[in-house]
Amino acid sequence: KLANNVSGATRLFIIKGNAPSMEMTNDGGNSSASLSANLTVYGNLDIYGTGTFNNSTFSLSMPGMNASAPGHITIHPGATFTMNSGTSPALIFNSTFGNQTFTNNGVLTDNQLTVLSVNNTFGGGGTVTVPSGLTIKGDGAINLLNGTLQTGTGITAGSGGTSGFTIVRTNGQISGPVTHNHGSGVVNVTYNGTTAQVTGYELPPAISGTLLINNPGGITLNSAVTTSKLTMTSGNITSSAINLLTISGTGAS
Repeated sequence: KLANNVSGATRLFIIKGNAPSMEMTNDGGNSSASLSANLTVYGNLDIYGTGTFNNSTFSLSMPGMNASAPGHITIHPGATFTMNSGTSPALIFNSTFGNQTFTNNGVLTDNQLTVLSVNNTFGGGGTVTVPSGLTIKGDGAINLLNGTLQTGTGITAGSGGTSGFTIVRTNGQISGPVTHNHGSGVVNVTYNGTTAQVTGYELPPAISGTLLINNPGGITLNSAVTTSKLTMTSGNITSSAINLLTISGTGAS
């Protein structure tokens, strides 16, 4: 626990490294916590009280510990989770112990992430449920390594402007809507799984950079897409008259 009933006045806890299940409590004057380096929580993270848990500019990994603590994050009423504001820090869900949830019953400051990485291998590929309305900001990334990202009523990828975005789908997938709000920067999408895949919500209608196919099982388009460049490293891509592939820029390679 960060703070208890003998902690006294409100405190700011500076944390980094590895930790078991962690609670930021409302005991001891509603203290806050901030990362000073990357943090890995081997269990659940519960944020109580009226204090703030701040990622600062560092990554938070949630591998879990066991079936009862598989790596959930819960923001309880009154508490605040300030998302990271750097250019590369990630929120990583990488449990082997069970499905994971990121529950917001408090406040998500800015409601933005830089990188969201899903690598849940529970039961061959578990689920990671994130709050509806979450934004992965411009020049950020979504990495779908293993498992299913559940987005509720929807999340947003990108924040417009001059920003770009990176989407990598390995053996993961998305269940639920994604609003692609990519700016004028470079957007790249990679499929590098090991078995045949059908595109889903992760695929934007327009890719200003490269659509890279590196899957020996091949890719089938489930929606139309226009890409500036298509790179075929391994496998085939199957389109149709409705789900058409259009190459608008430098062509295929």
